[in-house]
Amino acid sequence: MNISERKVLYVGHETEITNHAAALIISEAYRAVEDHGRFSLVLAGGNSPRFLYEKLAQGVTTDILVRNAL
Repeated sequence: MNISERKVLYVGHETEITNHAAALIISEAYRAVEDHGRFSLVLAGGNSPRFLYEKLAQGVTTDILVRNAL
C-alpha cells in the first residue's frame, strides 16, 4: 500500500506530531524527485503551521525518518 493511500490518525505531543509531519513531507519530496524529477508543495499562511514550516526549513534527522518508517 502506498503511503498516500493510507489514512492515519497520529496523536502525541506537538513536537512529535511536527517531526512526523515534516518527515512525511520530506520523504514524499524525495520520492517525487526520484520518480518525477521535481516536487511541489503549497503552504498555507497563519500561525497554526508555523512549527511545521520551521522544522521543514531545518530538516529532520535520519532517525526520525526511520522511527516513523518513512
